[in-house]
Amino acid sequence: SYRQKIRESGLKLLVMDDTESNEVIHVSADAVLNQNLYASSGIYESEALAFRPLLGEPFILLRTEILKRSVRERDEGERAKQIRRILISFGGSDLPNMTCMVLRQLKAYSRDLELDLVLGQANPHRVEILREIDSCRHRIYLHEHVENMATLYATADFVIGAGGSSCYECLFFEVPMAVMSSAE
Repeated sequence: SYRQKIRESGLKLLVMDDTESNEVIHVSADAVLNQNLYASSGIYESEALAFRPLLGEPFILLRTEILKRSVRERDEGERAKQIRRILISFGGSDLPNMTCMVLRQLKAYSRDLELDLVLGQANPHRVEILREIDSCRHRIYLHEHVENMATLYATADFVIGAGGSSCYECLFFEVPMAVMSSAE
């Protein structure tokens, strides 16, 4: 395998595991990183742990831009009183078009909202999403090619999005989040 060739060349190999399965994919690794909260050496029991396990919360991967932000830009008391600004982000592609579904549901919400909508580069529903934005009464800020997610998290009262690393980012900023499963 390519992993074995890397090790044979004298380089160290880190394998990132994001599964609950115990497939023997780590045999040729020097270290395995599994940042999931459930991760423990028990999920690798059948392997003799010939690698260094980097497991769970201490090894959560956060982008540098996130780690550089240590304070919220908004007073905690203000956020707790009322949700006014919602960040909507379903990753790079959002194949099931959860973004439009959320926009349609929020149209019925009677209070005025500000929505930060992150549209991933590979999203095939851009035209439909733009139509939904045009028909929505809330103030919507469309963000594409985003390099400032830290600012969006820091100013959000609430986040609606897909699972994955964004959940850890919301936890970092202590922003409540509704996680919608879009993967099978």
